[in-house]
Amino acid sequence: MISKNVIISLYPMTSVDIERISQRVGGEVRLIILSNITAKGYFDIFHLLRTIKAEHLYFPIIDSSNQSMAPVFKVLGMISSSRMNYFVMPDLSLTLLGPGSGTRGCLSLIYGILICSMSMLKDFYVTSKLLTSPRIRIPKKLSWRILYLKHTLWLGLQAGGSIAHARGVVKGFLSGGREVDLLSLDSHLPISSREGLRVINSISSFPYIVPRELNFAHINRNSLDSLMSKPFGSCGVIYQRLSPGNFSGVIISRFRKIPLIIEYNGSETWLAKNWGSGWGLSRFVEKVEHLCLKHAHLVVTVSDVLKNELIELGIEPERIVSYPNGVDPDEFNPERFSHAEIKKVRDELEIPENGILLTFVGTFGHWHGADFLATVMSEQANDNPEWYEENNIFVCFVGDGVKRHDVDMMLVDCALADRFKLTGMVSQEETPLYMAASDILLSPHVPNPDGSPFFGSPTKLFEYMASARPVIASDLFQIGEVLEGAARTNRLPPSGSLPTQKQCGVLVKPKSAKEIIQAIDFLVENPKWRRAAGKNARKRVLSKYTWKRHVEEINRGLDKMLLTQELATKQTTTVLINALHAKTGGGVTYLKNVLPLMSENPDFELHLCIHESQLNILPKLNSGVQLHTFSFESGFWNLPFREQIDVPKLARKIGADVTFSPANYGPLFAPNPVIMLRNALGVAFVERRPIKIAYWMLVSIGTFLSMLTCRRVIAVSKYAHKSNFGAITGFLRNRFSIVPHGVSRAFCQKPNGLKRKDFILAVSDIYVQKNLKNLLYAIDILRSKKPDIKLKIAGRFVDENYHQELNKLISTKRLENNIEFLGGVDEADLVDLYKNCAVFVFPSTVETFGNPLIEAMASGAPIAASNTAAMPEIAGDAALYFDPHNIEEMASSIGRLLSDQALCDDLSHKATVRSKDYSWEKTVENTLDILYQAAPGVTE
Repeated sequence: MISKNVIISLYPMTSVDIERISQRVGGEVRLIILSNITAKGYFDIFHLLRTIKAEHLYFPIIDSSNQSMAPVFKVLGMISSSRMNYFVMPDLSLTLLGPGSGTRGCLSLIYGILICSMSMLKDFYVTSKLLTSPRIRIPKKLSWRILYLKHTLWLGLQAGGSIAHARGVVKGFLSGGREVDLLSLDSHLPISSREGLRVINSISSFPYIVPRELNFAHINRNSLDSLMSKPFGSCGVIYQRLSPGNFSGVIISRFRKIPLIIEYNGSETWLAKNWGSGWGLSRFVEKVEHLCLKHAHLVVTVSDVLKNELIELGIEPERIVSYPNGVDPDEFNPERFSHAEIKKVRDELEIPENGILLTFVGTFGHWHGADFLATVMSEQANDNPEWYEENNIFVCFVGDGVKRHDVDMMLVDCALADRFKLTGMVSQEETPLYMAASDILLSPHVPNPDGSPFFGSPTKLFEYMASARPVIASDLFQIGEVLEGAARTNRLPPSGSLPTQKQCGVLVKPKSAKEIIQAIDFLVENPKWRRAAGKNARKRVLSKYTWKRHVEEINRGLDKMLLTQELATKQTTTVLINALHAKTGGGVTYLKNVLPLMSENPDFELHLCIHESQLNILPKLNSGVQLHTFSFESGFWNLPFREQIDVPKLARKIGADVTFSPANYGPLFAPNPVIMLRNALGVAFVERRPIKIAYWMLVSIGTFLSMLTCRRVIAVSKYAHKSNFGAITGFLRNRFSIVPHGVSRAFCQKPNGLKRKDFILAVSDIYVQKNLKNLLYAIDILRSKKPDIKLKIAGRFVDENYHQELNKLISTKRLENNIEFLGGVDEADLVDLYKNCAVFVFPSTVETFGNPLIEAMASGAPIAASNTAAMPEIAGDAALYFDPHNIEEMASSIGRLLSDQALCDDLSHKATVRSKDYSWEKTVENTLDILYQAAPGVTE
């Protein structure tokens, strides 16, 4: 085996990519495809590389999806006897692999093997646990957004039925009005950017491991990392193509409590055993396969043979949707190609104008029959070369795969090699043009090697038909059903006749060379019949076999499943809301707004527990919320102690599914606890008083323990998420969700066009972290230029000591005529204050959200705010920011707004627009979704 330049690729490459590399390296190249060898064992690769006599080896990493192959390529380069080895990068630049690269590659693989082995042990435990768990019940109301998971371990695969299927289903969902989040390990899913499609990058730099089965553990982990770190709360359905060892769809389905659709294309164990070298961890692969099928709310398959197989495995018929593959009829419409485009392809293939081009398009796999067709056509060329010349016949093979070597050997040495064209793999976008340039399309599929029923639904068959070309196909199960009514070689129509409406090609006996030649003879001799049959084929595929029709069956099956579930079970989720910490400010505002909205949802039974001292603080409840009061002695230490005992006891008494504490911490041993991070622990660094420091230390300990033991954590902002033990949030990332507070509609009023009054407004209960002392200093600075400046502070005197400090400062600076404390203000008066103030100032140093900030925004008030904590996240470009510790800068910002009306108008408009992103309805919807996910039946 002597060749100067050799490319070693994991999967077949398109002829275009091969030509680009050839031009880059400045000479002809030979391609060796690893996936065509691995079926025979890894030692064959070792032997092959040792026998290659090449000066240069090129390992293409021309796509992000196969970058994880780099360590393997480094090791292969070290094993080979080549003089120099290179990586071919995406920009076609060459990276020389130095003498130490092989060693580094080995170390990467050893590291990967160790990590994946440990992950595999964990996966064995998780799958065993999940196999004993029941399938979760899901809510009737679902979002139209689909989370599409394609995690097959085909890194860099550029074409084939799996690519066409995934692409078709995604486009089918989009055309049906659904939105799709596509998460795939490979980037070769040629779908142009379109409305409703969001592609999420899950490419990993983790090394591809040998043996390949160990990669399953990494794929699961990578998939879950990608999913848990994204805001998928809006997704209503998960659609996952079943792939060996991957059960991430099951985890996400149970975690998010949304239905799981599994696409089943046959047993992976059977496929590996009959068409490969088998799985080294076949027991684990089978286990994951059974797990996915058990927890799938719907199993989608492409043939009745597979449906019957699923029923034998114990899958209920009502959970199965069986419908053949499909096609995009617009993409494969031959009329979209001009005569010049078709002629160019035929000229490149050296097909004369009157030549008859017979074409096979597809993967040269075990069941596609490409090698059998090559045998038939080469033997015909050797035995009867006149047949080709008299009928002016040419044969083209488009594609690549494990049988490529066999096809090459058959055709290269035959008598009429010039009449056989092998293009190699072409891109998915180019495929329709090759079909349009053909006269007859060939589908010579062969039976399964073990005698079992043929279960496939060849995507290329439907693409052939959509191309309006007659098809010669094997009469195998679904292929024969799809082409029902087609001519057969034992009763071919008379010469010169036209086809009936059902005749769209010729069906032949599988693996019958004689019948294939007879069918070709008939179609070549009857050009009018074949052209009319091609038109019939397109009519048939448009009526029944499009991806849109395929997806409609999936949607119908999903609706039927939901209806069946609803009739079978009617269940509510019981939630105990622990409101013991809601005594002031945002905690009370939160409950006041969310409780009425939560109680309207019939899928939830709400219970609220409070201390009797809170009866006059919290809002009146409607009949949708059951109230429970505690009468223990409240105190600094007693409250958190009794909370740990009394709340879990009450939760179990009422049969609560979830215990929700809208505070940083809650009872550790209550059923399925959920907490809400709404207090920033950074307040402890602002305080100087020992008793307050002790309080915040207690809050910190409670927060830490609650985060470790709870089912889910709701953070009111990204800042709240990061500021509360951010170091461990990576470890617990799958528990976190960001759910901002909303704003009452009372504040969302249209501007009345009246001029605002000449006063500054601050709204907050009196706490040290609200930074009101610095605000008073800023007002003192502004008073020198504006003696009659007025600051109104609306908020309860929660921290009386701090209030006295403020009064002392007011007295010292003689600000009595400039500062007015309004105390607690009801909502109606607060609306009026926001609507009339000249400037709203929010000087807080530590804030996880800031309800007054969003209320001022909704009211259209010009805002000056601190540039710290959550304020920039919440207000965005709708505020003028200042350093809360820089009094001069604070005063300057407030003064600028008092004198610059144009700036005020601009900020007011931006604030009103931005505030529309926040609503209590949205807060409640997302919160109930999380509480539902935290209920029993979810496995993390």
